[in-house]
Amino acid sequence: MMPLFLLCLIGLAVWAFITPSGQAFLRKCSKSQQSSKVAVSKLASISEAVIQKSNFQLLMNEFTQLATFSGVADWDERANNELQNLFDGLQLLDSEIDRQSKILNKQKIDVYKARYRQPIENMAEKLQEAIDFTPNSSSEQKLLLKELRQLKKEMQLEKREVAASAKEIREKARLKSIYAGRVLGVIYNSKIAARERRAIRYAREAEVAPHEDIKAAIERKILQIDKDILWAERFTD
Repeated sequence: MMPLFLLCLIGLAVWAFITPSGQAFLRKCSKSQQSSKVAVSKLASISEAVIQKSNFQLLMNEFTQLATFSGVADWDERANNELQNLFDGLQLLDSEIDRQSKILNKQKIDVYKARYRQPIENMAEKLQEAIDFTPNSSSEQKLLLKELRQLKKEMQLEKREVAASAKEIREKARLKSIYAGRVLGVIYNSKIAARERRAIRYAREAEVAPHEDIKAAIERKILQIDKDILWAERFTD
């Protein structure tokens, strides 16, 4: 006896390939898939055109060689023009995505944005960051260095506060361990003490872990600020 699911499958195939309604359904699906492919192809073409026309890589290569305020002024002008071009490209992509939203698979729109939009957005973000850290004059340099050094002081203060909180947690855990295993506060039981100390240790590590993560993140920020300070200090007349 033929299985029910196989009968259903055969029936579906007969309906799709023989009946007028089935054939119309197949044509509609085929047309929809073709339209979707054309829409995605258009997004790919726009993204590729923006990236190919971009001077991003050239500007970033030049950026590492900057050393004078006059050089920065010239580079900044070209970098800002390129940044505008990238923003225009992003706007064109967004408009095309909105225009094709009825054709594109809505569940995949975020995938299309990540594939075709994100690379351009990353370029714009890196270029903007480079512009923000290139002073055009000695007065801008002084303001930038003052800002960075103040930020470093704030980060160092936050790091000390986090370290103090972690130290306090460890100190409280140490005091709890001293009194572990005391039954009614007098009788000492080594088995109970070992079990309580293990629990205290796990609780301590769980409480300290977030502070250590924050401390590590702050240390990374301070390291980056130090690099930014060295970069800003290099520029001269």
